[in-house]
Amino acid sequence: MSASPFTTLFERLPDRLFGPLASANRQHYWDILLMLYQEYFEDEGATPEVGWSRRDLVIPIQTYVEDSRDWQTADGEDHSSPANVRANLILTKLTDAGWIIETQVGLRRVMEMRPIIRQFIELLLEFAERGPELVSGEVQSIFNNLTQVVKNPEEQAPAFRRAAKDARGLSNSLAATSTQVTELMTALRRLETPREYIQAFFSEYITDIYIADYRELRTRNHPLRNRFHILSMVNHLRSDEQAYNKLLNWYQHNRKAVGGRHAPEDALNRDFARFEIFDRIEARLDRLDRVMSQANHQALSYIQYQLRTRADLDDKIDLSLSRLRALPEDHVLDTLFAPGPALDTSNLAESKAARPARRRSPIEKQELSPEMKARRKLLQAMRERRRISPQMLASYLDQALGESESLSNQDLPLAGVSDLCAFLSLTRIGAASRSQSAHAEDYLSHLQAYRITITAGERVDNDLLNAPEVTIKRTRRGR
Repeated sequence: MSASPFTTLFERLPDRLFGPLASANRQHYWDILLMLYQEYFEDEGATPEVGWSRRDLVIPIQTYVEDSRDWQTADGEDHSSPANVRANLILTKLTDAGWIIETQVGLRRVMEMRPIIRQFIELLLEFAERGPELVSGEVQSIFNNLTQVVKNPEEQAPAFRRAAKDARGLSNSLAATSTQVTELMTALRRLETPREYIQAFFSEYITDIYIADYRELRTRNHPLRNRFHILSMVNHLRSDEQAYNKLLNWYQHNRKAVGGRHAPEDALNRDFARFEIFDRIEARLDRLDRVMSQANHQALSYIQYQLRTRADLDDKIDLSLSRLRALPEDHVLDTLFAPGPALDTSNLAESKAARPARRRSPIEKQELSPEMKARRKLLQAMRERRRISPQMLASYLDQALGESESLSNQDLPLAGVSDLCAFLSLTRIGAASRSQSAHAEDYLSHLQAYRITITAGERVDNDLLNAPEVTIKRTRRGR
């Protein structure tokens, strides 16, 4: 029976591994695990030939126990026992859970950590210490990898797989940033004092999220400017049959590495689809802009309110007056106030004279000049010439084919801008039909009388453009 993807985790890790980290003293067990890993097991080259004895590990655990005081009473643990006894019990608990194994080497008992456990701790450490995602680094890595893949698809196929993973990570990080900001601002609203709010806002939001590289996402120097080049390279790799087959060959020979649950071609097409994030990234960034703007507005409104509100000003005035009354009558109080009464009608501001109501002039309808009218009509004509619909494509193909049953896009007439736009649309449909994208299916559903395919290895090169050759075949008369 094949392994389910939901059970393979505990085929690689011990069943009781998470026991110490799920206990009431999980923070202490995590600190001890990191201490033992970093001092004894992280660098295999520093391990003595005879290995680590149990006493070697008990001593640092005992020191930790002696220095910590906030242990919770749980699972029958007796924290009144001597520190060395508690240290041995902690090491036994970690050994029973599978974090550390005890093996017999000759006459000596040796404490070791399995490679899979060391790898797992590294993943946990990376997750626990991960800071804000730098979108610029992810995009630049994807661009560099795809550039190498286009040059040599056969040898750089692993780089294509790496770029697809980075694209998925980029999509997740943008979505996670929006959620992270929303959750953070919700948590800030629960803080009681302005000091706590401002400190958390600047340390967790401004430093960790905003300054990371969000503020540079829209600049010309940000690697996101390369997103159109990335989409172009992905379309080339997908439409070029030779490059596609070289990538597919690598996926077939490394089936387990790319996900054994999927057929190699399905895994390759799934990775191609992951780059579609760059086609939708503007919408993602617009959503992130709205979330960040809302967070900024919420924080600034709260800070301004706290700075302007009277708070307990009345109580402070009453307290000051009561202390003044308690002073002796002949006591001279040195103050910075000017002489004379503090409150007097002469100090009040004079009332302002009412201003006469302004007369509003009627809004005049602006008459367009002949030049403006001509420009508007020219823009409308330009848009109309560039608008391509499935019905217009079908009419264009009917005229181009005439009585023929098939022809190449090399033979298509290019009499004007509309014909050129139709030519480019047919090329895109041919390239997209391989992956069965929603864009291609929408057009092909209206062009059922034709079959549009890419001609492998052939290109059209004329005075206007250079593009893959597309073959159009008529499957039946009528549309």
